[in-house]
Amino acid sequence: MGYMTWGQLRMQVQQTLPGLTLDKCDEYLNTTYARVLDHRKWLGLEETAYVETAAPYQSTTDTVTLTQGSNAVTGVGTSWTSALTGLKFQTQQTGAIYTFTVLTATTATLDRPYEGTGGSGLAYWLLTLRYPLPTDCKRVIDVLSADDGYPLADLSTRSLDGAVGWRDVVGMPAVYNVRPSPEALDGGTTWQIEFYPIAQYAKGYLVRYERSTSAFNGTNTASSPLPFVSDQVLLSGARAKAYADAGRRGEYNSQIAFQERLFADELNTMAKADRRKGNTRPFRVPDRFTRHRLERMLRSAFPRILG
Repeated sequence: MGYMTWGQLRMQVQQTLPGLTLDKCDEYLNTTYARVLDHRKWLGLEETAYVETAAPYQSTTDTVTLTQGSNAVTGVGTSWTSALTGLKFQTQQTGAIYTFTVLTATTATLDRPYEGTGGSGLAYWLLTLRYPLPTDCKRVIDVLSADDGYPLADLSTRSLDGAVGWRDVVGMPAVYNVRPSPEALDGGTTWQIEFYPIAQYAKGYLVRYERSTSAFNGTNTASSPLPFVSDQVLLSGARAKAYADAGRRGEYNSQIAFQERLFADELNTMAKADRRKGNTRPFRVPDRFTRHRLERMLRSAFPRILG
């Protein structure tokens, strides 16, 4: 178990050799920290969160007027609010999905010109296709259905697009897809999740994920590594690296070997403790029992968005 802060660990490493700079101490600690975290899929990195879906809106008495080649939307009998901005828009004319921006209670715009033939009195849908995942999410481990508690099947973006094309089915989600959020394309690390079929009801889906970690940046000295990472494993790994960099004619070989042995022993102790915790992990249905769920779903009578 770790108790020291980054600042305390840095001070301990600096005492390894005379003249060791703070920058080098930080480098050795971060290299060792990454080495530890990459050693296995630690249970200590797992987190859970609920993604709350939103029920789609399908027009009944209200309609829209659209013109081919124009991104303007005119509502008849609508009472749109700014809360609808950002939802996905779809009509009966085409399966194409647009991003919806509200201007007034009866006017809105699409993110690109409308591709259908246009007209008045058109029925429409407002959908939420993707939902943000927690900002510390590094990798999704699994997602449990809010309807039956079984794991949903994980599909790549290409597989989902190839299997279903237009998102025109609403019902009980059977699969999910994780992709970078728009912000991540600018260098961020946030992710978003899509469920298919499109969730028919507002429900919470349990997501188990591996969280990202913050390394020592030289200024967060009062912060600490993750609690399951022991002080000894970081110190011994960093000291081994310091001796290796400073070694001349093998003068530190014995120290390098000693510190690496301490590192390996402590890492093994951490892994054993982690495996013991894993014995209480909830039962998960093997993927071979869920991978054909999408095919079965597409053959079922889920409500479809008319198109």
